[in-house]
Amino acid sequence: MRVTKNEIKFFENPKFGKIRIVKVNKEVLFCLIDLCSVLGLNPSKVSQRLDKDVLSKYPLLTEGGEQIANFVNEDGLYDVILESRKPEARQFRKWITSEVLPSIRKTGQYSNESLMQSKLDKRDEIIAFLKEDNERLFDMIKSMREEIKIQNNGVKLIFD
Repeated sequence: MRVTKNEIKFFENPKFGKIRIVKVNKEVLFCLIDLCSVLGLNPSKVSQRLDKDVLSKYPLLTEGGEQIANFVNEDGLYDVILESRKPEARQFRKWITSEVLPSIRKTGQYSNESLMQSKLDKRDEIIAFLKEDNERLFDMIKSMREEIKIQNNGVKLIFD
């Protein structure tokens, strides 16, 4: 299976940066190199220690062309997190388990608050635009009805 840029999603956190994910057969897979970067681990060593059933290789289309990347499933994600000795690993695990995974399970995607607020702001802008447009159309219809009335009265006078 080839993973295109469009299929790649990002979890983003100001403290931990971006984590690339991809959904394959309804399973969320996490890019190992991104996880290792956050957790201060060597991706080559980690991939050698992981059980083969948690590790998958997929070709990714990157700016430098196609490259093979390691991804881990949720079970592998926990293995990687538990391997880190960085103090941030616990905070990272909490973020993943309390925000990211529940969001994916509930909505099929991860959305942080600023992204959601941005979507809400856009929605409010669209609603305001549609209300204005609706009022403009209402005014046009009203003036057309008045014009039709005037023309009908003129026709009536001719035939009376």
